[in-house]
Amino acid sequence: MPSNFGTILFIDDETNNLSSFKAAFRRKWNILTTSTSQEAFDLLSKNEVNIVVADQRMPEITGSEFLAEVRTKYPETIRILLTGYADITAIAEAINNGGIYRYFQKPWNEELLEEAFIHCMEVYKGRKEIAEKNNALIKSYDELESFVYSASHDLRAPLLSILGVIKLARVQKEKGLEQINYLDLIETSVVNLDKFIKNIINYYQNRKQETNLREIDLEMLVEETYANFRHYDIAEKINFLNEIPEKTIIYSDELRIKIILNNLISNAIKYHEPSLEEKFVNVTYTENSDTFVIAVQDNGKGISSDQQEKVFDIFFTGTNGRSIGTGIGLHIVKEAIAKLDGTISLESTEGVGSKFIIKIPLTSNESTS
Repeated sequence: MPSNFGTILFIDDETNNLSSFKAAFRRKWNILTTSTSQEAFDLLSKNEVNIVVADQRMPEITGSEFLAEVRTKYPETIRILLTGYADITAIAEAINNGGIYRYFQKPWNEELLEEAFIHCMEVYKGRKEIAEKNNALIKSYDELESFVYSASHDLRAPLLSILGVIKLARVQKEKGLEQINYLDLIETSVVNLDKFIKNIINYYQNRKQETNLREIDLEMLVEETYANFRHYDIAEKINFLNEIPEKTIIYSDELRIKIILNNLISNAIKYHEPSLEEKFVNVTYTENSDTFVIAVQDNGKGISSDQQEKVFDIFFTGTNGRSIGTGIGLHIVKEAIAKLDGTISLESTEGVGSKFIIKIPLTSNESTS
């Protein structure tokens, strides 16, 4: 079996060369071989190939022409040219058009080629790491732009509402008019502001804090989460169901599990269906050999099919005119689950309800020690 050094694709129209190459390097590398460019591109499309080695002289296409095409279609691969003769023009073409990393004359020196492959992998991994960091920076920049825009609205809106209520109260006091309950209006604005600030804190903690695994009594954690919401006026007539078996202990990150449960249960309450007599939020737990599954289900308003893929986008608040959130909660949930190497899926029917299903790999205390 090949080691995890990497995958090399070798193309040469001579069968003996293919066999010799595979025999020389298969102990440390995953070797793919072919004699045609068509099959080579088929292999490239189906495998993560780190290094491509091509012989210069082939009947249908030269090695430099082949590597130039590889460079266009698979720019992340590291390319090496083998040539049996000193053709400066071919080598120059391979360097200029194929962007080759190295070239070697045949018959190849196994030790020099092996050394080159190791250097190639270092370059490949470095490029991949840079690309991943670049993508992360682009994502962070896009989120920062959205955050600045949303914060300017969602932080100022409650404050402006409070200022408006204060001005209205003063006007009515000066005119001797009957005072309405302005404290309720101010309280609503303050609560909305507090929710947004909490979401910002959760977002920051999830981004910056290292994963801290510990034993968690999931049934108790769900009950504690429910307790935080039961006093809300909007939640008075909602039946909170906890179908987690007693003494269910999971080994995970408590902060992130709390963030997940808080946001999903809060959303279920926020988007309940007022016309229903029997309203519920239900949390369930199952596990199999390698994952545990937490599901949060409600019989609320549901989410239209055209919006279900967008609900996890940062600051997405829907377009149906019924959204009353800031659009950051579900994004935080998805990011928290990603930190735990898990996934989240959504089953929802508009007017019937929603079910969020979280799958997280099972981790034991012993396996992480």
